[in-house]
Amino acid sequence: MLKLKGTQTVPQSSVIKRLGAVALLQWGVCSAAIAQELPALQLPNDPAATQQRQQQNRERLEQQKKLKERAELVDPIEGDITIDSPTVPTNDSVRFELKAIKFTPSEWLTEHQLSEVAAQFTGKSVGFSDVKALLDAVNQLYRDKNILTASAILPPQKIADGILNIKLVEGRVGKIDVQGNASTSEKYVADRVQLKQGELVDLSSLEHDLVRLNRTSDIQVRAQMAKGDSFGETDLILQAFEPPHHIIDVYGDNTGTDETGENRFGIGYTNNSVFGVRDRLNMNFTGASGSQSFMFYYDVPVTRSGGKIGITYLDDELDIDNPSLGDVDVDSESTAKIIRFVQPVWINDLDLVNVTFDFEDRKSKTTIDGFLVQRSDVDTWPIGINWNRYTEQGAVFAGFKAIRGREQEFDARYFTRYTAYGSYVHQWNEKWSASLNVSGQFADDNNLPGGQAFQIGGAATVRGYEEGLVSGDEGFLLNFELQHSIPQPRLAASLNTPVTFTAFAFMDRGGAYRYRPEGPSHRKGDQLGSVGVGFNLSASRVFQATFTLGFPVLENVHDQDNGRAHFNISYTPLIL
Repeated sequence: MLKLKGTQTVPQSSVIKRLGAVALLQWGVCSAAIAQELPALQLPNDPAATQQRQQQNRERLEQQKKLKERAELVDPIEGDITIDSPTVPTNDSVRFELKAIKFTPSEWLTEHQLSEVAAQFTGKSVGFSDVKALLDAVNQLYRDKNILTASAILPPQKIADGILNIKLVEGRVGKIDVQGNASTSEKYVADRVQLKQGELVDLSSLEHDLVRLNRTSDIQVRAQMAKGDSFGETDLILQAFEPPHHIIDVYGDNTGTDETGENRFGIGYTNNSVFGVRDRLNMNFTGASGSQSFMFYYDVPVTRSGGKIGITYLDDELDIDNPSLGDVDVDSESTAKIIRFVQPVWINDLDLVNVTFDFEDRKSKTTIDGFLVQRSDVDTWPIGINWNRYTEQGAVFAGFKAIRGREQEFDARYFTRYTAYGSYVHQWNEKWSASLNVSGQFADDNNLPGGQAFQIGGAATVRGYEEGLVSGDEGFLLNFELQHSIPQPRLAASLNTPVTFTAFAFMDRGGAYRYRPEGPSHRKGDQLGSVGVGFNLSASRVFQATFTLGFPVLENVHDQDNGRAHFNISYTPLIL
């Protein structure tokens, strides 16, 4: 025991541990004497790695949610408009020699196309049935161009010198009315539709614009056509289907760690259209016994073609309880500032391809009894491309990202890593479905900063293990899951809301490989594997619960439990 003047009696081993921990982490000096005193000393987890893992877990779970929900895209155009035209007599008793046909000007059909149709009838004796066939032939040209608001009609006339006059009525846009846009400005919707009042009704252009809008925003818009006030006019009603404007969630899970508390609880707020332009705000606060995390996210559309800029701020504070450090007070803090630009480059009914450009600034520090012992400052510039496709029986997500980064310690150190992922969900019927997820990381450099490492273990990666159990510069992850939905009509009726119960079985496999200057690059403990079962219970948008039980299947080299349960519960008390 040591007795310090003016202080309480302190065990000698505690003093040595405090001094030794500071010396080891601050200067990297390890004398043989201190090493013998501290046989169990381990460095605390990099706070940036913890923050990165939680962010990646959120992104993986959100992606899996989108895959399973399979966005329901509405038919962009509803209703057909026909132009009223005078009835053509069917009596062929009156015939005349057709010498020429005069068409009024057309903005859709060329003179050559009209001449080809006219050539089939001129120079012949024709009756009214032939005139009707002529009109049908011209109208077919419009249909071939998907122009449903144009028509050839026979105006009242007296045929002289064998000349027949045909009027081409090509519909124009009358009024444009946006409906159902409680939290979306009318200008936001109208600006993303090229058709304007007085212009020709181009259904192909309208459909293209609505498909782009529906695939790149969180609202769905359907165009309904109605007869306008004037002859040949078509009014457009743009019907918007919006998600809830304001959402408050409370949630809990056990995706924390032993050092900072496994059980976490939090509250989140989402505003899906802050200023009426589908700009999304999301804030979350999550706490555990030894940690508290805050996340702020906001994105706003910046191009009419679906481009967005998003900003993210993350702040995590950890009070680490590590038995190897005794009663030493270890605190860590990590912050991240992220700017992302997303721009769609290819869109059709099934596919959406985006390119992404990010800038990330991550800072972290660790103190022991108030002494700064570890600091990290990492900037990265990720560039990526991703693709998703929705079909009648499934959905596919895939993406690739190249990340160039700089770590600033005593000197700047640059590194490059690459990540890729692919996910597929197949729906056989209303009850049975399956999902497959694959991801990996490759690095050009060794000893990546902790926040850039590939991590496995936990609810969003390899279930049955603790969170972030294994990490390394490179790695892979494979998940397969078979789901079976069981209807709950009685529960749904009693709660007066749709209820879904889904049971699932899974197999997970992953590996994370760290740099080792000596010895084999791959070791037995670098890979994790598990099998397990679980269920998901959801009641509309109000309640979600997922429970998973995973069992490791590889040799136990991490002193892990024989099985591990994961849970995630969320309740939404406010939906407006």
